[in-house]
Amino acid sequence: MTRRAILRCLAGAACTLAVAAIAGCYSESLQHCGDRVCPITKYCTTTGECVGHEQLDACLDHEEQDLCQYGDTDGVCRSDVCTVFRCGDGIRDPGEQCDDGNTVSGDGCSGDCRGRFAQMETPVAYTLRNVWMTQGGAYAIGDNSILVYDGNAWSSVIISDVMLSSIWGSSATDVWMGGVNAGTMSFVTHFDGATADELIWTQYFPNAIWGRGPSDIYAVGGTTVSHYVGTPGWVSVSHAPCDTESVFDVAGDATTTFLAASGGICWGGKNLGGAAMTRLDTLDSRRIVVQGDTLYALHDAFIRRYSIATKQRVGGDLLIPGAVRTFTVLDDGVIIAVGDLGTVLEYQPQTDTWLHPVTPTAADLYGVAATSATNVIIVGEAGTILH
Repeated sequence: MTRRAILRCLAGAACTLAVAAIAGCYSESLQHCGDRVCPITKYCTTTGECVGHEQLDACLDHEEQDLCQYGDTDGVCRSDVCTVFRCGDGIRDPGEQCDDGNTVSGDGCSGDCRGRFAQMETPVAYTLRNVWMTQGGAYAIGDNSILVYDGNAWSSVIISDVMLSSIWGSSATDVWMGGVNAGTMSFVTHFDGATADELIWTQYFPNAIWGRGPSDIYAVGGTTVSHYVGTPGWVSVSHAPCDTESVFDVAGDATTTFLAASGGICWGGKNLGGAAMTRLDTLDSRRIVVQGDTLYALHDAFIRRYSIATKQRVGGDLLIPGAVRTFTVLDDGVIIAVGDLGTVLEYQPQTDTWLHPVTPTAADLYGVAATSATNVIIVGEAGTILH
């Protein structure tokens, strides 16, 4: 071996001195390609990759991002080279839901490029309209179904000829649900984790159920607000000035109760029915969420925030970059909102930006719940459940 060949071998880092001494390093069969060395039988791309000439031939007469194949390998044409699909290269290939240029999960795209949300196997194909989560499981409700998630799989409890749409629980064995039967008669029912009690008929469609504990629960719908305090059961309570309006949602903290109605938001004390409520805002709101010391209210195209302590607006309105039906708020102020055609939007307060996590479905989505940023469940039409 000549001195020049040995030096070229060492500079190219293609072999060690020991290998060079034993087998030789034939510079005539190598070429430098960026920071590596390629055999002369390979082609050096502009990005410093060594590729076979069959990879070039596979993309003749093909456009960028066209599917291609060389040998038994499937790929996609990039810069006239048939390149193997690879998660983490910043290019969304066929079979990938997303690709943000890395293989790190938790940043809006999972480490396997299949999207942050995965579609779960479910035992029914009925539309699911709402979801409530415990720390170790969840309940999903909808048409003819109550689904129970134990942390590993979903099982179903079939309730024929009903549509369930509202749900809240104090524990996995103390869950209240509301809906309507096939005869359009509205009801609420109690579920202990295995069976549902006899239906309690109501004079209103229960748009929402929320509570502070097993003997302090509100159900709202129509112009009615009902309060459950254990014995004697559900009783209607006054809630002027929202008492002549359609009430869509209820939420609160330990001492304050909020109602979202067609004429705006009203607030009162822990127990409604005594003193008149106070009007907080006159904007129509269909969904409200209390998280920490803040009330979040969904209006047509934005979410407005209010301080629970001062009853004043906090910050500017959060304009939503898409149509959504409902939302939930995490402990750190992250908002997850869902809507039609598989739409999921995520607001990051640290950067004041909305993310658009890719989902593996085009189904309309109706409910969302979360216990943390990595434990989010979304439900929708045709039995769709995303996690």
